[in-house]
Amino acid sequence: MLRRNFNFTAMRLSACFLVVLGVMLAVSGTACASQENSIKAAYLYQITQFVEWPEPRPSPDAFHLCVFGVDQISNKLAPLHMREEEGGHIEVLFPTNLIDTLNCEIIYISKEKAQALSSILKALQNKPVVTVSSIKDFVKSGGMIGFTIINNTVRLEINHSAAIRAGIYLNAKLLEIASFVMNSQSGGKR
Repeated sequence: MLRRNFNFTAMRLSACFLVVLGVMLAVSGTACASQENSIKAAYLYQITQFVEWPEPRPSPDAFHLCVFGVDQISNKLAPLHMREEEGGHIEVLFPTNLIDTLNCEIIYISKEKAQALSSILKALQNKPVVTVSSIKDFVKSGGMIGFTIINNTVRLEINHSAAIRAGIYLNAKLLEIASFVMNSQSGGKR
């Protein structure tokens, strides 16, 4: 009889432990996703320091950083909205159609737009808009800067040819930190 109670108690404790463990893993997974989005948002801001756009820009006194589609990164970019920078301020915008994306200097394309990626990139092709996304094979599809995870670290993949075609200059320091750079001569490196 004692053994049966012990097993019942042990099973209840095990079940409680598994529930607590599951909650902890879910929270840490959420924390990891949140941290990943914070890193991506920081990258989006830092990228602005290593890119030169052709003149004239859509708005000389404002820099438009856009998010196209619903994405958790939006919350991480909110503190940048109306931040004063040399030469103007940053506006974080959320265009709802392709025409409005032409007013962006940098546009983050959410994963929910993966099905429409080809038409989005075609509309922005050769336009002075830096395209960025976490969509798999983004740079191979014609996007300029892709976020990828390598060994639990957010890394950049860059399609240098797409940037050149759009008249956008990417600083060599940005190219150096990329895990993969695709250009017309080599097709890719690293």
